[in-house]
Amino acid sequence: KEILDLWQQFKCIEYSGSIDGIEDQFHFLRWPYRWEKLLKNVEDIKEVCGANTHFKIEHTFTPLNIFYLDQMMGFITSTMQSNKFGQITELNTHRCFSSKLDLEYTPTKLRHLVYEKYGQQHKVSKLLQNTPTTKNNALVPYLDAISKARKLDWRTIFKDVEHYF
Repeated sequence: KEILDLWQQFKCIEYSGSIDGIEDQFHFLRWPYRWEKLLKNVEDIKEVCGANTHFKIEHTFTPLNIFYLDQMMGFITSTMQSNKFGQITELNTHRCFSSKLDLEYTPTKLRHLVYEKYGQQHKVSKLLQNTPTTKNNALVPYLDAISKARKLDWRTIFKDVEHYF
């Protein structure tokens, strides 16, 4: 209540969150955060925010989630397309870099699958086209190790793309 009262004094509040996938993909990429908790937070914040608050999603593309932008867009459309006053949720997309899930580790055949799905001129395809391709032999062992530690199977969660690695 105290923060909401304070927020009313501002002309514009940007409520931003990093959401890199839906359901188990979110849980895997943003571990230990849970999808159910995110959904509850979204519903709660949508209910209490004023007209001066607009929503923004930061979506970081990795080799695992680059294929699933359509699912993310579906989530936004069905769950938080706008605040309760009709202000459209902003989606800011960017690549993951300088980490073990750097977008440059996206295999060539998976890149071509993305191009087929979204078209060569789509922003996600252009992002991949402007990202160098680097082979990373350590990626699969890394994913297997964090799968074991998190008790989440990346191969099942990202079943449409796992065989490209």
